[in-house]
Amino acid sequence: MECYEESLGKESKVKMSAAGYNYELEALSENRKFDEALKLFEDMKKKHKPPRFLALNLGSFNVVVNGYCGEWKFEETMEGLLDEAEKLYGEMDEKKVKPDEYTYGLLMDACFKEGKIDEGAAYYKTMFESSLRPNLAVYNRLQDELVKSGKLDDAKSVFEMMVGKLKMDDKAYRFIMRALSEAGRVDDMLKIVDVMLDEETVRVSEEVQEFVKEELRKEGREGDLQKLMDEKERLKAEAKARELEAAEAKKRSITINIASMLHPKREEEKSEDALG
Repeated sequence: MECYEESLGKESKVKMSAAGYNYELEALSENRKFDEALKLFEDMKKKHKPPRFLALNLGSFNVVVNGYCGEWKFEETMEGLLDEAEKLYGEMDEKKVKPDEYTYGLLMDACFKEGKIDEGAAYYKTMFESSLRPNLAVYNRLQDELVKSGKLDDAKSVFEMMVGKLKMDDKAYRFIMRALSEAGRVDDMLKIVDVMLDEETVRVSEEVQEFVKEELRKEGREGDLQKLMDEKERLKAEAKARELEAAEAKKRSITINIASMLHPKREEEKSEDALG
């Protein structure tokens, strides 16, 4: 670690950018010199005087959070590490640094490793409410933990929250459907299809349809899917007809208003004749 001693040792007068500090921070963390990385991070926080001098950024926090939550660190001891990572998360706002999807993903996974499923799910929800967009891999990890811990209602709620906002694949759809079906909640499985059919950006593929039919066959209800899809088509057709009718009514109203503006005297004469 000669580079570290030369640039950041006690005798060094080098003043680096946040990117430079992050490079050293990551090198220390990856070489299992996490205690030294923490000392460097504390020094970076002291030097950080925005907007005059930026000694750290989001990447700095992510490196340290990752160090707390990293696999090798968890193998040594899990006690207290999540608390430290969460404390660090709290400091981000103080330093005017906004966490990103990667930060929340690290914290979520750290909670799961300590069996704190609700806390991990809360980080996911905060990420979503912060207008960040978790990717499919993070969503899948959350759903897997929720289902394994028997929190099917939570898993269903997360699906309904994300279905129109996250590009899911058939595997993700089948996962929540299978979990509900295996728990004897076939009606809830059909509600998942119902939600999908309501989303214009979501397509219920033939593979997913066949999967649902197979699950319904086990209950002697294989025709229920087609009934649901037919009903959805009927409702959509009725809604479309109402839209067209409303558009025509608006068009007629505009035509009448224009006519009255173009021929105001004629309208007045008609009114006078009616009075006479």
